[in-house]
Amino acid sequence: MLHEPAINGLVFSIKDISVRKDAELKLEQEHALLRAVLDLNPSMIYAKDTEGRLTISNRSFQRQFGYSSEEDMRGRTAYEVFLTQAAEGQEHGSHEMADKLHRQDLHVMESGLPLEDLEIQGLRESDTNRWYRTNKYPLRDVRGEIVGLLGITRDITDRKEYEMRLEYQALHAPLTGLPNRRFLLNTITAEIAKSLDKHTKLAMLSAIWIFLKASTIRTATTSAINA
Repeated sequence: MLHEPAINGLVFSIKDISVRKDAELKLEQEHALLRAVLDLNPSMIYAKDTEGRLTISNRSFQRQFGYSSEEDMRGRTAYEVFLTQAAEGQEHGSHEMADKLHRQDLHVMESGLPLEDLEIQGLRESDTNRWYRTNKYPLRDVRGEIVGLLGITRDITDRKEYEMRLEYQALHAPLTGLPNRRFLLNTITAEIAKSLDKHTKLAMLSAIWIFLKASTIRTATTSAINA
């Protein structure tokens, strides 16, 4: 518009924004550091909003469910994530697992109380032999209001299998592999507790077997023949 006769000149305004740019750079560096911490962590880490939709997910969580980036998972619910990866004929089991996890999330957000050290066997039908430990915490804003949930899930299969081997060895004879006295006592205790909870009666039949030595049997047989 410089050709307009009413315009006689230009006015420039220059402002030093170094402080703002430094703050933006620091924020970007902190975000990159947080992203690296999330993606390098072997645990599956994720965050959800109050509607149960994913807002944050790390690389371990993405790989577990077959996604390649956080953008692909953002906005999805547990039902969408599980049913997308469900094999043919396994949709019902995947829906049940998603529903179970969603109800846990809602409970944490509604109560404001964390859910810690929850052990789950298999997240999907294809990995029922895997064990996971989950911790869930309510996320709060600056005013203290709950705005979502943070979840951390770790694969504990190796440790769980080691614990199960120790438990088996403690409850079975090392030579025969048969259940020992401790196994019997644990079983009786568990059945008594179950009967008390259900207000039912419990009966136990104890059989005593008398084993005779082979030599004694041979002696008795020989005596009978001679007689």
